[in-house]
Amino acid sequence: MRSPCRLAGAVLALTSLASCHNETPGDGGRPDGSSTAPRPARIVSLAGHITESLYALGLTEGEVVGAAGPVPDGIGPRPADLGPSADPDLVALLAVRPDLVVMAPHPAVEAFLSGHGIRFEVVTTIDLLDPVHAIRRMGEIVGRVGRARALENEILTRLVAIKDRLEEVDVVPIAVATSRHPALFVAGHPFLDAAIRYAKGENVLGGLVQAYTRLEPEELARFGPRLLVDASDALAGEPAMPEEVARWWAGRAPPSGGFRAVVMDSDALFSPGPRLAEGVETLARALHPEAFR
Repeated sequence: MRSPCRLAGAVLALTSLASCHNETPGDGGRPDGSSTAPRPARIVSLAGHITESLYALGLTEGEVVGAAGPVPDGIGPRPADLGPSADPDLVALLAVRPDLVVMAPHPAVEAFLSGHGIRFEVVTTIDLLDPVHAIRRMGEIVGRVGRARALENEILTRLVAIKDRLEEVDVVPIAVATSRHPALFVAGHPFLDAAIRYAKGENVLGGLVQAYTRLEPEELARFGPRLLVDASDALAGEPAMPEEVARWWAGRAPPSGGFRAVVMDSDALFSPGPRLAEGVETLARALHPEAFR
């Protein structure tokens, strides 16, 4: 294990890396982070991880007036439901009269908002630390800079602790399943690929162009994973059943060149917001349980 001084140095290094990145602003800010618009009072989120980030920054249901995609449990009263993130209800969005819309890249929605003169901020998630950059930027926009800095420090400190745990382990060739019916796997998804690498895994499907790919379990074996990480139940909001899941995959893998299946019992990795480090640690524990004993 690292000494406290080395650990602190690693935190500073990650913090410096995060500080070198500037978000591309939407209509509401400059690259240096300064604001050119008044603080928004009515905010709409068009992605679940963005909604999580806004609530983690201390915003309330009176400030987050609409949300597309999942909303964290324990929030009440809940913001107006604007449908799925991929196809939000734009009529309902106009009805809540937002001062600001925070969203993932979506050219059609961006054009719609621009046409209606609605301020928006686009949050990208490509690199591992992009969720940290997004939280910092949102904190600046909504006037929660102190809370954003605290969240950033918590995430980076935990990421460094994970890296420390994994210092002695070998990289494992893996595949990550997000569904069993049909069998769907993480492929060339930049953010998830970066998270897998950080957790000392190698995504055997990472060279594919599409973010996710459908494969028969028998086909997966030819890509050579040693481990299959199944996040299907967590993403569906169902209880994890490791033994049943392992049997399901074992019955479909070829006798030679097969892979072992393990369960990832959290959806945090797939919601790149304040739970970023939790998601990476959940994956790392699935890949390298011996490093966390």
